[in-house]
Amino acid sequence: MAVIKGRDLVPSHALAMSQLLRSDAFPTVEIDYPAAMSYLRRETITLEDAPSGYILLLYDGAPLGFVKNLGKRANNLYPQNWRILSGHIPESAPTVVTSGSGRRL
Repeated sequence: MAVIKGRDLVPSHALAMSQLLRSDAFPTVEIDYPAAMSYLRRETITLEDAPSGYILLLYDGAPLGFVKNLGKRANNLYPQNWRILSGHIPESAPTVVTSGSGRRL
């Protein structure tokens, strides 16, 4: 669930993806498509008006993972080996397909 680094308890990416994570366990910030792509490339992102500390990023209501917000910038905690290597960003966000029950496929 978390890794001890120095004096911090760093939440794991698996925790961010867990269906069991309570929605109020961490502050959340909804980000737009370009910011989501930057996050998935493991680039540094900036969060305006977000609290300091560990934040769960959401795109279109779905969890992407954690960042540690330091105020002027946020440290990206997305797993290094999962990052998107391509520099290409499609002009529009992909369409999200859902089942009849509203569950993402």
